[in-house]
Amino acid sequence: MDTRRTCYVMQDDLFYHTLTVKEHLLFQAQLRMDPDANHAARVADVLALMGLSDCQDCYIGNAATRGISGGERKRLSLASELLTNPSILFVDEPTSGLDSVTAESVVQELQQLAARGHTVLATMHQPSSQIFRRFDALYLLSHGQLVYAGQAAAAVDYFGSIGVHCPAYMNPADFFMQEIARVDHLAHLVASWRAVATSGSPTPTNMTALDAPSRPAPHRRAGLYQWSVLCRRNLRRLVRDTAAFKARLAQSVVLALLSGLIYRNLSLSQTGIQSFAGALFFITLNQGMLAATSEFVQIPLELPLLRREVSAGLYAPTTWYLAKNVSELWTQVLFPLLFVVPVFFLIGFDAHVEEPASVLWTMSLFLSLVTSACVGLGYVISCAVPRPDVAPMVGIVALMPLVLFGGLLVNANDTPGYFVWLEYLSPIQYGYRGLNRAFWTAVPHIPCATGQRCAALSGADVLENAALDGHSLQYDVGLLLAINVGFRCLGLLALRLSLRNRRH
Repeated sequence: MDTRRTCYVMQDDLFYHTLTVKEHLLFQAQLRMDPDANHAARVADVLALMGLSDCQDCYIGNAATRGISGGERKRLSLASELLTNPSILFVDEPTSGLDSVTAESVVQELQQLAARGHTVLATMHQPSSQIFRRFDALYLLSHGQLVYAGQAAAAVDYFGSIGVHCPAYMNPADFFMQEIARVDHLAHLVASWRAVATSGSPTPTNMTALDAPSRPAPHRRAGLYQWSVLCRRNLRRLVRDTAAFKARLAQSVVLALLSGLIYRNLSLSQTGIQSFAGALFFITLNQGMLAATSEFVQIPLELPLLRREVSAGLYAPTTWYLAKNVSELWTQVLFPLLFVVPVFFLIGFDAHVEEPASVLWTMSLFLSLVTSACVGLGYVISCAVPRPDVAPMVGIVALMPLVLFGGLLVNANDTPGYFVWLEYLSPIQYGYRGLNRAFWTAVPHIPCATGQRCAALSGADVLENAALDGHSLQYDVGLLLAINVGFRCLGLLALRLSLRNRRH
């Protein structure tokens, strides 16, 4: 079936709640319509057609954020599909969850669409009598068997002709549902309809064939354009979600102040070496854990909308995934920077090195790389386990070994041979080693009082004692990039498998 000439409006209304009604339709138009079409004009026409012009600048909202009403959400779902002017509309439970007045208004919109030349097929379970009278044709199915197919207005007379009489003041729809639900009565209903359909006698069918006016199938944009549209949509979603943005911002600042006050003005001494090690490990671990755990929940929440748009042929999963990766990179630079700058000066790293700006730059680089790599790990887990209640538990289990072999809790020289591979996969280790190397290589001398046990006399000694002196900064940067790309490729594979398994 050509989804460009047909459309399927599902029962659940799924949107990005931080977009406005008009913005949602504009993005949908860019993804669905002909590349040379006037998207803004078409959106304006559809807004007017579906009675959404008055709320076009309102946020869609969700259960936690005030937005448009339930009826407006249903009409917005219809409007999204009408952008391409399809010949046939399949609508699943259009009145589900709506009050009687709103439900009738939605069905009235469907009736008007049918009057304009669209063929509308809707599934309904318990329509009111007012809604039932708006339908031209009726199909009744029970346990997969056809009980009636014909004009809705002729259904009561047909059932009366086979001995099943509808009470005078009863809603015909309720009566039909009651009768076809009776298992002991089903065989009679099915046999009666088969007899009428095969007898050659006049039947109440007289149905209009599903051959609505042919419309040319629109030509869709290439993948690069779809990617740019998805990037802009996701970026706007992120920026508009002020509650989440403020929470991330507060998280970075509060944890920076807390850790800065705990390790405030560390002294460069033999006893201070341990505190510096703890501070650097916490800085690395904090950014990695926060980055990964937030993604454990976020992607599963986006997957229902992704599945719907992919199944409708709007874009490929790879296009969406690449757009998400690119449009969120700035957050993986901004939040680590907001964290490390106050921490750097509160702890006093600047007081012990000759070029604090260079050390701060290197630390910021490594924290951004660790954050980005851990986001990649979050993608892997959340795509492989696409349930927001299960993914965090699986993700924590996956993170723990990477933390244990992060460079502080187990000396690299003491790592069991059968677990060495975990060291190579741990972005925490490379980030921790990078931060240590950035600081300690800039420390030529560590004071040691006479008679005091001297664990290290220079930054180089600290790196050697902790087995953090191997390789180079460039090596660690390269491996962090490789791990990042590897995690994100695994995430894409997990996403495609998840979508494929869901279809089967």
